[in-house]
Amino acid sequence: VHPQQLTYDGNITATKFIKTGGLATEILCANGDTTTIDSKLSRTYNGSAGGWIRLCNFPAGASVGSPFIEFKVYSSYNAVQTIRLVPYYTVNGINTVYGIFTAPTKVSSYYDIEQGVNQLFHNHSGSGTSAIYSAYVRLESAGTVTIVVSDQSTYYTNRITEILTQDVVQGVANGTQIPITYDLANGGIINNMLQNWKLQH
Repeated sequence: VHPQQLTYDGNITATKFIKTGGLATEILCANGDTTTIDSKLSRTYNGSAGGWIRLCNFPAGASVGSPFIEFKVYSSYNAVQTIRLVPYYTVNGINTVYGIFTAPTKVSSYYDIEQGVNQLFHNHSGSGTSAIYSAYVRLESAGTVTIVVSDQSTYYTNRITEILTQDVVQGVANGTQIPITYDLANGGIINNMLQNWKLQH
């Protein structure tokens, strides 16, 4: 059980979480199964009807210290996409959320993603030191999509919450879009430069 998927509603007896023969590298799941401590948090979504997935929340804060979190998005059509997010915390609260959002390894000639995640953005509620930011991705008739937390800062971990805890929703409040980086995709600037260099050498 991931800590952010638990709701504390009273005292917990520690012996309930001890399994005979368990290893120090194992975590006991609610159904009695075990998983290794280095397993990545992930969730699979049905995106056949499109919609929005909330990746995580960045809670209110009033001091500097910015963590990061990285997601991998897998689908049968577009292989893998990478999303890296960094909330910018200040003494006056969160200022913004920076991000890197890569395109699949191949997209159409007019940069259209018909199957997969095609938008990344953040919105927020409150202001100043009370502002809470959320990050979302938009599904475009994606079928089944699996999102994995592939990397995460070991500092300020309490400033990234509600990771992959929400189901697909059909509408969210407007926010600020983080553009897709097409540089390494088919037709992207860096990809084309590398291809041209290979042809010339």
